[in-house]
Amino acid sequence: MKDGTEKHAVPAVILETDFCSDVDDVGAMAILFDAASHGRIRLIGVSVNVNGPMEAAAAKALLGHWGLQDVPVAVWNGKNGPRGAESAYVPYLAGLLKERDREVLKPLAPEAFYREVLAGEADGGVTVISIGFFCSLAAALRDDPELFERRVSRVVAMAGSFREKEGYREFNVTQMQEEAAAFIGGYRGEMIFIASETGDRVITDLNGPERFAEDPVFACYRLHTKGSMKRPSWDLVAVDWALYGEGDWYGLSESGQVTVMPDGTTPFRPSADGKHRYLLFRKSHEEIGRHITDILVQALKKRASDAPAD
Repeated sequence: MKDGTEKHAVPAVILETDFCSDVDDVGAMAILFDAASHGRIRLIGVSVNVNGPMEAAAAKALLGHWGLQDVPVAVWNGKNGPRGAESAYVPYLAGLLKERDREVLKPLAPEAFYREVLAGEADGGVTVISIGFFCSLAAALRDDPELFERRVSRVVAMAGSFREKEGYREFNVTQMQEEAAAFIGGYRGEMIFIASETGDRVITDLNGPERFAEDPVFACYRLHTKGSMKRPSWDLVAVDWALYGEGDWYGLSESGQVTVMPDGTTPFRPSADGKHRYLLFRKSHEEIGRHITDILVQALKKRASDAPAD
């Protein structure tokens, strides 16, 4: 086993996703997997933080579509509400995985997953992109806080509400609130929050590119939206910022501290030595929606051109 001292030129990323509750996870995964398949990042793991019976197969099928079938997958093994069988798209994606691959698929539990994928990484070399619940992150932090905080330099989390929705209880926090409070309050590294109000008016619109009608991402949007092909872009914005950072599209708030309150709200307290910041827009919601849609469409175009002919 590597001792964690090896340096890598390409940044390492772990994705945390509640892969079933909304289709923006699939769009975000497409953008991230496109970056991984073209060497922009090293995707070292995907952790699905809902425990439905089809989650692992669905995630593996989507990874395989981008040639990333060797990326390890974890599935939350505790108790929580959402399950993949309730999703319109998870059974569809799971059905794409070949039977022989399904038979050998053994997803890891969160603690084992994080120990395994972090062991070979350089100190401070890993970014976690969290577009779901905090249960697996909280479990990993409890299991080996020294390893987690030494290897993970930043967590980019689609979570919370800070400016436009006073008193709002955001979904990714309240669904597993104790775990969210434990991780957000306990992790001592940098966290960037993509708030609910940041993505709800940024619309991904896949109307038009019918040449991708057979693409599984396009099919997932069609199933989830019942044909409208439009959804808010919370998770896609999170991945876009994690990949490309500040610039023409995005800025960041001042430093501070986010706290998960007993009522599920997430107030932000400015503090010069705080490790938390949240995303700000430098363009209109409509402009960023067109930007996000274009990134996703370009990812589907590249996948179509890269795919081997039948």
